[in-house]
Amino acid sequence: MGDDSLDNSESSVYRRLEEEQGKSMPRLIGRVELPHYYSSRYCSADTEHRIADFKGLLMQFIDSFTLEALFQADISPAPRDAYESIIDNAIQKIHNIIARGFLKHKGRTHKVVVRWVAIDRRYQTYFIDLTNWRLRKDESDRDWRLEQANMEEEGAIGQVMQGRLKKFRRGGYTYKWTEQKEQLQDDFRGEDGPRI
Repeated sequence: MGDDSLDNSESSVYRRLEEEQGKSMPRLIGRVELPHYYSSRYCSADTEHRIADFKGLLMQFIDSFTLEALFQADISPAPRDAYESIIDNAIQKIHNIIARGFLKHKGRTHKVVVRWVAIDRRYQTYFIDLTNWRLRKDESDRDWRLEQANMEEEGAIGQVMQGRLKKFRRGGYTYKWTEQKEQLQDDFRGEDGPRI
């Protein structure tokens, strides 16, 4: 997050998605900028220049595990019968954010964390690292929906998790298109070409 452009774009996403903070992503607490000549008795003079101008975001801590831990950990951090609700929760949150005018480029399962919420008695997912989310600009509705169809947002989570769980855990999740995905497929990927 030391790169100005990434920091600014991620800050912008957080500001525009304020109502999703704490639900689909951690809460943004603030921006952090170390002074140009940060020094401490614990840092050598050489270190001062390497950390100068560091900028980043201070985020809510979420005691969690990554979505990938469901198949990577020696022992899964969640019971097998919870996989479907966890992954479907992540997919639903993608649609919540898309509905607010953002698309996530380069969707990665390691950028989704999972936490048990005892009061709700279920797992919740949160997106971290919002640097590759793009705000809708002046695209027509058709062009915006076409880009959604091309991005394959939910498949980047659902299809990937289905394949990896099958390989590493002998299954546990079957990806099914959501209604939104089915509609995009019907409109843009039909046998006879795009309908609209």
